Amino acid sequence: MSSHATRVIVGGLLRTLSGSLVTPYLGLVLYNRGMPLYQVGAYYVLIALVGSFGSLAGGRASDALGRRSVMFTAQLISGFIISIMGASLLEFRGYAVFAALAPVQSFAGSASFSTFNTYVGDFTSGRGETIMGYARARIGINLGWAFGPLIGGVLAGVLGFSYAYIISGAALAVSSLYFLSFPNPAIRTAQSYPRASLEYLKLISPFILIYAFIAQFGLTLTVYEVSFAGLPVTFFGLIYLVNGLCVVAFQYPTAKAITKGGFIRWMGAGLTLYAIGFMFYALGGLVMALIGTAVLSMGENIVSPISMSVASLAARRDRRGGYMGAYSMLTSASRSIGSFIGSSLLGSLKSPFMVWPSIDGLGALAWAYFYIVYRKEAVALKGGA
Repeated sequence: MSSHATRVIVGGLLRTLSGSLVTPYLGLVLYNRGMPLYQVGAYYVLIALVGSFGSLAGGRASDALGRRSVMFTAQLISGFIISIMGASLLEFRGYAVFAALAPVQSFAGSASFSTFNTYVGDFTSGRGETIMGYARARIGINLGWAFGPLIGGVLAGVLGFSYAYIISGAALAVSSLYFLSFPNPAIRTAQSYPRASLEYLKLISPFILIYAFIAQFGLTLTVYEVSFAGLPVTFFGLIYLVNGLCVVAFQYPTAKAITKGGFIRWMGAGLTLYAIGFMFYALGGLVMALIGTAVLSMGENIVSPISMSVASLAARRDRRGGYMGAYSMLTSASRSIGSFIGSSLLGSLKSPFMVWPSIDGLGALAWAYFYIVYRKEAVALKGGA
């Protein structure tokens, strides 16, 4: 394995393991502190909106200042803010201070992650190589997700969410030092910096619905399992453990298979697996939740590397940071839309057999729009717009 591949895997692992100690529990903390569920969904829209601007700012800053410095600085700030969020839970009642700090953290964290995704694409070219590059990055990222929420849930159960946030922030800040070992890729930045082209925006527009759909594996699932289905928070981390291990075990062979087939059909297969996995959640119980997670994780192994490869290959190389920032901005906003939809469905529909099929309807719309756009736009996986 090349030194670049090793750096990508380890970098993804370190940033995700430390941050995911508390990331899945943000909405739960707000809900437990008294924020109504519909407001939690609306708040996630705000968080993602701020984060989306962080993604764009990080991408553009990395084109001008270099990938390494932006990854390091933004992640350091993100960790610092998370620790302050934890301290605020100790010092103040309610959720006002905690909720005020979260958008700042979202901006910094998104800037760092957008730059990290851009860095992966800097060292790849062509469809197969790019898919495999993002597959390696996802192995590290999901190895962190496999254990982070589980450890964070135990920390929250034993010490409380306040100390879990303080520990997470400190770990994230320390892990940012690793990015100082990353070499800056040679970037020939364009003299002018126009907005992402309309053609590029057209190519990434299907991901609005796709990421709104797959975002249900987030706030919606957390609130549903812990607050509605009664799953103890200390056990909820097992869901992310199964998800992370499935990605680590099967991402690489799945990515290899994707490079040899039509990505449109593969995207349909991935979204179908997500839909099947979500229906297992409706059946209730920890066992069904873990089976559903294993199924949708196989879909994630398909959908995520295709999505990131499309965005990277369709971007102009001399402005890749800005273009990938626009992509991250869009997907971040889409996840917030998905969180709002999911929390609204949980608040209005009484039966899980109404909630999860409704969510799968969103997935069907996502697949239909993706097919309409990409049936004549295969150029996006051939490299260079």
